[in-house]
Amino acid sequence: MQRSLVGSEMCIRDRACADNGKEDARRILTEAQGQYDKGNYKESLRLVDSLRRSHPEAVEERRQALTLYQDASEKLAQSEIARLDMQLQAAQCRLDSMAAVVDSHSGSNGDAALDKLARLRQQRDSLQVAFDTQCAMVRLIREKRKG
Repeated sequence: MQRSLVGSEMCIRDRACADNGKEDARRILTEAQGQYDKGNYKESLRLVDSLRRSHPEAVEERRQALTLYQDASEKLAQSEIARLDMQLQAAQCRLDSMAAVVDSHSGSNGDAALDKLARLRQQRDSLQVAFDTQCAMVRLIREKRKG
C-alpha cells in the first residue's frame, strides 16, 4: 500500500512537471512569435533554439517552432539580401569609376590606381559571394517547405 501511494505521488509530480514544461514551452513559443512579428528575427531564432534544447518533450510546440524558425530564417536572409544588394551596387559604382580613372590615366601613377582597382574588385566579389549565399539559403528554405 505504501509503495502505491509513493508511486501515485511520483506520477502526480511528473505530470505537474510535464504540464509546467508545456506551459513554459508555449510561453517561449509565444515570445518567439512576438519577436518575429516585431521583425527581431535573430531573437526569434534564439528563442526557438532555446525551446528546442530545453523542451524536447513539447512535440506540438516544437513543430510550430520549426515553421517559425523557417519563416524567421527566410526573413533574416531576405533582409541580408537587401543590405548586400545595396552594398553590391555601391561597390560596382566605385569599381566602374576607378576603372574609368585607370583607363584615362594609363601612364601616370598607374600602379596605385591598379592596386585600388584590384581591391575594389575583391570587395565586389566578396559581396557577390555573400549575396549568392543568402539567395541560396532562401531557395533551400523554400525547397524544404515544399518537401
